[in-house]
Amino acid sequence: VQYYRGWELYLITVPTSLDFVVEFVPDPERPTDPFSGTIPCVGPENDFPRDAGLEFPYRPAGLADFAEPGSGQPCEWTPPGPGEVTITARQTFAVTFWASGAVEPQPDYVWQSEPTTFRVGELVAVNVND
Repeated sequence: VQYYRGWELYLITVPTSLDFVVEFVPDPERPTDPFSGTIPCVGPENDFPRDAGLEFPYRPAGLADFAEPGSGQPCEWTPPGPGEVTITARQTFAVTFWASGAVEPQPDYVWQSEPTTFRVGELVAVNVND
């Protein structure tokens, strides 16, 4: 809260979406398709259960037992083979300026994490049936 010449001022931010920017560079000795894209995770249209104390809804805990390369559902991406993947989280906020009851929407604010790079190895299928 800020006060200016008798006005009470707020800048209100509400998260509206979360996604991940993924850059995959295949191992040159085991070439597969490169990938560069955005994996959506939580958007304003998602109908996940919400907790009153949290801005974002809970993400369902169930992950697929098996996944084909690529993105099969929100928040998930499976590399097509060995290589290096760089992931950057990106969160979008709706911004509203509030001044003693007067409300003015502002442009969305987009926050990005520092990129994180991982080395991914060979994907191996395992028979889990006895």
